[in-house]
Amino acid sequence: MRMFETNVEAPQREGTSVIEMLTVLHSVHTLNTERLASKCVTLKTKHLVTQILEDGPEEECREFLQHVEGLHISCIVYLNV
Repeated sequence: MRMFETNVEAPQREGTSVIEMLTVLHSVHTLNTERLASKCVTLKTKHLVTQILEDGPEEECREFLQHVEGLHISCIVYLNV
């Protein structure tokens, strides 16, 4: 997930303050919450799911999208701990 790659740069620097770390964690939490609310999936993934749906396995696509939603939920739960 790109949001983690982008936000992990700050903690990797030497001398990162606790305030900076909390800001990064809050940012990642907020992004996950927003993506969960909007049922966010990357454009490439949406395109692939649409193509697959045209071929028929609707149940598998629905299950995949539930896993994407579950990923966001897991990240939010993890960050709340």
